[in-house]
This record gives sequence, structure tokens and C-alpha cells, in this order.
Amino acid sequence: MMEKNQLKAQGLRYGRSLQTVIKVVTMYSIEHPSVARPLQNSYDLLNAVVRQTRYLTIGFVEQRVMINNILTADDNSKPLEAEFMRRGIGAVTFDAGITLAAYKNAVAVLAASPKTIEENGGLMRFLEGRPLEFVRIFPANKTEDRDTVLEVSSEEYLISRAFSDLNLGMPPDMDTLLQQIQPATSAGSEGSG
Repeated sequence: MMEKNQLKAQGLRYGRSLQTVIKVVTMYSIEHPSVARPLQNSYDLLNAVVRQTRYLTIGFVEQRVMINNILTADDNSKPLEAEFMRRGIGAVTFDAGITLAAYKNAVAVLAASPKTIEENGGLMRFLEGRPLEFVRIFPANKTEDRDTVLEVSSEEYLISRAFSDLNLGMPPDMDTLLQQIQPATSAGSEGSG
């Protein structure tokens, strides 16, 4: 298991590589030859982390970078934060086992034009038509300057923030939350996730 400072350093390094890939993809396209090397480098950095942690969440909360359950200030991450915020993205989680093809697909979605996202009805509607493997994208929330280690997983934190933004309050624990979400998600079409 990776210790906090190592996770933070590798997560921030990965974040800078992701920002580079997003920038190159927005200038060209995901299929352009100029994307191949930065995409591979970014994928390699991601895999170095997820092999040890099983997943990597990178996102932005209250003007700080979230790396799994660590919130930290990092001025070098401001360009990635700006790219995420323009698209309404609060965080993205990559799971261990992600293939290069699945990563390439995810980067294409993360680098989509903000105008295209808006024309499709916002981030959540845009994501509905773009299946992602080993990746979850969370919408941005309206969001201090020192490291904080969260007492819950990053996904629990993001879900609780979403519930509080909807004025629904956070259930007492994750099991209760999942039970409350279950009826809503099972009402959708079969096979949608």
C-alpha cells in the first residue's frame, strides 16, 4: 500500500500528465499521431499508481486537488482544474485493470469540447451516450490551503457533496446511501449503469 506523501506526489505527477494529454487532444484529436506519446506516458503513470492503490481519483474540491482521500493545495494543478471546470467535471476515478483503449476513450471524453457537452444537455447527459470502462466521472461541485486526509473514500465524499448540494442530506452510512440510490437506478433501462 502506498503511503500518503508518495500517493500525493505520484497523483500530482499523473494529474500534470493528464492535463498535457487533454491539451494535446483539444488541439488535434484523440486519433492524431501527436497524441500517442503523451497518452502512453500518462497511461503508464496512472498504472503505476493504480497497481498499488486499486484506483485513483483525481479531482478538485474547494480549490484544492483531491488525490483519492487526500485534499491538497497545488498551483501546478490549476490548468487541469480549469479544464475540468470548463466541462463541469469535479473528479474522475480510474480503476485498476484499465486498458490503454479504455483510457484513450476516457481521455477523449474528458477532452470533449465544453460546447459539445453543453449542446448534449450537460455533463451527465453527455456521459450517458459514452460508455466508459474502469472510469467514473463525477460532476463538479461549488467548492482551503492545507492538506486534509478525508475519513471516507473519495467516492463517498463526492456522493455526500452531491447529496448536500441537492439539499437531501447525507445518509448515516454508505449502505444506507446505496439503498436509497438503488430504487432510482433500477428504474432506468436494463443494462444502463
